[in-house]
Amino acid sequence: MYDAVYMLADIYKKQKSTDPKQTIGSLHNVKNWEGVLGTFTADSEGNMVHSVSIGQIEDGKLHLVKKVSG
Repeated sequence: MYDAVYMLADIYKKQKSTDPKQTIGSLHNVKNWEGVLGTFTADSEGNMVHSVSIGQIEDGKLHLVKKVSG
């Protein structure tokens, strides 16, 4: 939710409007938007594709467990 709210706020600022049709177009054109969960890019259908890294702390050190893209 955090990333979605901040992404919309960023889009509204850039387009200087909250017009729904303009917002849909802007969302379809999102490329490499940096959020808390990672970098977001809209695919050809307007779906948000992002990657997230899953880490685990062992002995006080962070270790990468898996990177998930979808």
